[in-house]
Amino acid sequence: MSNLSYEQAVDEIQAMILAAWTPTGHKIFWEGVEADRETDDTAWAVSTIRHVTGRQQTLGGRGNRAFERAGIIIIQIFTRIGNGLHESYQLAKVMADGFEGKHSPGGVWFRNVTLNEVGKDGAFTQVNVNIEFRYNEIK
Repeated sequence: MSNLSYEQAVDEIQAMILAAWTPTGHKIFWEGVEADRETDDTAWAVSTIRHVTGRQQTLGGRGNRAFERAGIIIIQIFTRIGNGLHESYQLAKVMADGFEGKHSPGGVWFRNVTLNEVGKDGAFTQVNVNIEFRYNEIK
């Protein structure tokens, strides 16, 4: 059973996002980090991590109670308009392969990876990859 704080879990998730995305050679922007997102790159991504539910899993004394945390990772992928969705699907598959059937070293588990075609956004086409995650914190 994992024992991660919110911050530790997010750090592990971000490390896995970076490991999956870096080989693409494209930029990735992190939510909460100020950056000029205007880029000449042909493709780029934005990462968002949201905790959405939590529940107490076990009863017990202090230090023996497990709390399940769950949420969603949203990777917004932007590719230049003109090549259809070919590059978008390739990059989405890179992210899906980085998480499907995997877990972080500290015990964040990933499941239910989905792809959503959002459509045109300026000179780019947007496709989102959504990844559900779960982990435990012991208190």
